[in-house]
Amino acid sequence: MRYLTARLGTRFTRMEVILLVMLVFSVLLPLFAPSRYYVRLVTDAFIFAILALSYDVALGYTGVISLGHAWFFGLGAYAVGILLGRVGLPLPIVVLIVVGMGIAGGIVISVLTLRLKGIYLAMVTLALCEFFYILAQKWETLTGGIEGLAIFLPQGWLTDPILIFYLTLVLLGVIYVFLRRAVNSPVGRVWVAMRENEIRCKHLGYDVVSYKMLSLVLSGALATVAGGLYALSIRFVTPSVFALSVNFQLVLMCIIGGAGTLHGPIIGAIILRLLGPLVGDYTRYWELILGATYLVFVLFFPWGIVRVHQSPRPKFIVQLQRWYGSLRKQSVAKK
Repeated sequence: MRYLTARLGTRFTRMEVILLVMLVFSVLLPLFAPSRYYVRLVTDAFIFAILALSYDVALGYTGVISLGHAWFFGLGAYAVGILLGRVGLPLPIVVLIVVGMGIAGGIVISVLTLRLKGIYLAMVTLALCEFFYILAQKWETLTGGIEGLAIFLPQGWLTDPILIFYLTLVLLGVIYVFLRRAVNSPVGRVWVAMRENEIRCKHLGYDVVSYKMLSLVLSGALATVAGGLYALSIRFVTPSVFALSVNFQLVLMCIIGGAGTLHGPIIGAIILRLLGPLVGDYTRYWELILGATYLVFVLFFPWGIVRVHQSPRPKFIVQLQRWYGSLRKQSVAKK
């Protein structure tokens, strides 16, 4: 890391170097992957990394606890499935419509919930997500119901998994750089201040509701982009994109990686989406192993992997260290 810093004249953090190594590995992956299955698997991880970044804007930086973020994800997926697969609109128009739906959805969520706080806001967003989950199941003529919506595309670059992989990787990099600039801007500083003490920000004259709305609009737009990429990647959409499990996965991704860091959700998403399929190839008890792994992360790294040095040590480890230290002192005293 010091060598890179000296050569490039830029100060890199340890986590940035890790992300740089992951980027190089990702660029070379399609060239050395034994099958396209692994390319699709990593593409899925990158899509959920974009989704986790969008959720981190709301949860990690603004402190908005939403349990309905899968709503944006599902809207993007079904919009691409219907507009691109059924209607046959050109891709640029579909992209504009998807982003517009995310912005409009963020405004709707803001109007409905931003006067609420804490668990009340979380429950309203969860109810909205569940409403669309049931709607996607029942509206069979539009969504295909529980059988799902297949996306038939003509042969071209949109059907090439390697090109979709590189498209997802490029978008992940662009979104990461954009969000890094955003959270370090004056608006991002206000988001962080609101997360720490919303009442004080209000007393300082900031329009808290407007800043929260901006956060949710940005978060929703990015989440719909992730949903659209997901539909393009697998070319099949089911109501499970609105499922409660997607929201819980987002929370886990931010907790495991480290909420409010941008690096953390990316690492959390990659761990969460790759660990299950890879472990499942070797044992049928993969869910038990995943559960134990998540428990270890929550207990030993409560502030996330990227903040390991800041995470408080569990009490029983502190007691063991004290007990071991007292034993050493007694042995030294006897000598």
